[in-house]
Amino acid sequence: MTWKHWVAVVLVIGLGIVLQMPRHDRTMEEHQPTGRTTAPATASDAPAGPYRTVALEVTGMT
Repeated sequence: MTWKHWVAVVLVIGLGIVLQMPRHDRTMEEHQPTGRTTAPATASDAPAGPYRTVALEVTGMT
């Protein structure tokens, strides 16, 4: 491949990476802690066994 082909490949890959980055506008909502806890209130509320259930909040690209 010539140097022109390599430049085109680098530009396409670089542009694809840059376009996938999220924009951080001033109008975006700030993430504030909700004050919720995922741990049980008391030890008696916890299920028996080695497993624990946790609520996850997924935002953005996964």
